[in-house]
Amino acid sequence: MGNYYSKNFNLRNNDDTKSVSVTVKAESNLYTEPRISFGDSKSTVESKLGTPDEINNGNYFYRNYSSVVDLLMVSFENGKVEGYALSVKTSYASELGTFLFERYAYYGEIDDYLMYGNAFSVSDATKLVGVRTNYSYIAVMYIPNLSSKGNVIMGEMNDILTKNVMQE
Repeated sequence: MGNYYSKNFNLRNNDDTKSVSVTVKAESNLYTEPRISFGDSKSTVESKLGTPDEINNGNYFYRNYSSVVDLLMVSFENGKVEGYALSVKTSYASELGTFLFERYAYYGEIDDYLMYGNAFSVSDATKLVGVRTNYSYIAVMYIPNLSSKGNVIMGEMNDILTKNVMQE
């Protein structure tokens, strides 16, 4: 999944086997997803994203991340990336749906979040994406697939994001 999805298939017909590679490229370019990984250090995040506009309770905030994203928040636990969240303008709701459907598998609605992941089954996913509409923006939260902590992390990030978007 991601901007490109590639898969190799083996086709068999009696005694003959052929290998076929299929690559699908996403067309929607609504925003650039942060090129950070779960577990990255603060210095790695700064080298990839630059100096944050604000640091609050150990979270990094990048304001005006793009014309579509007002705020990017990176959440840390023990100095390592635990997750990140974006506040997307509500006027881009339809395009956001297309953007996510091209990159992630849709799993359904769980606890008021539209859930996506980077694999066709939840159990194979390493990244989960939760989407929730809040007041005047759409929260898009990226977390590792830690089933026991996922909703807690998303809830905490949603609360922090809401407080910081409302400050603008």
